[in-house]
Amino acid sequence: MASLTSANAIPVFSGENFDFWSIKIKTILRAYDLWEVVENGIPKAAALLKEKTEAAESTTTTTTKSESSPTTVPMKEWQKKDADALAKIHLAVSDSIFSRIMNSTSAKEAWDTLQDEFKGNCDSKSAIAIAKNPVQHRKTKHIQIKYHFLREAESNGEISLIHCGTDEQIADIFTKALPKAKFEFLRDKLGVRGISIKEEC
Repeated sequence: MASLTSANAIPVFSGENFDFWSIKIKTILRAYDLWEVVENGIPKAAALLKEKTEAAESTTTTTTKSESSPTTVPMKEWQKKDADALAKIHLAVSDSIFSRIMNSTSAKEAWDTLQDEFKGNCDSKSAIAIAKNPVQHRKTKHIQIKYHFLREAESNGEISLIHCGTDEQIADIFTKALPKAKFEFLRDKLGVRGISIKEEC
């Protein structure tokens, strides 16, 4: 669950509700003008600009915020944006999640790792169909308005609901008695390593 300690704090992702957390963190990164580097990485055009600038050190490139593009923003500025975005993503995850992205060298790499691991997997095809279909069904009248937020977020392309089969549900490791092979598969998906300790007599 994402949590906040104060009104200005970054929401902390602890492994639950990734879709909601990702919308909040995207908004924060956009406010700091960092989302572009998270979504696309450092543009190759900026690397080419760096080579050109090093060749002609006497010229400097300046831009305003509104005209920033890969061809006009110096490589150093893109690297600073990437470092700032990566720092914000590191601050926005709990320690258990941080261990999964701590080796990421760019904000894009960290974001892609989080998305691959936590993007909205759902084992209910009915729930996905309800989210994708804008028609109000008779059987969905009891669903509270806050849950329709998912439908809106998916239609805007902010999240993507993906079917996750019952045999791949990670929560099963906590709720069911599983055969050894399935237990080890789900344990590996959680990022937990098995340790074998044998005592010698």
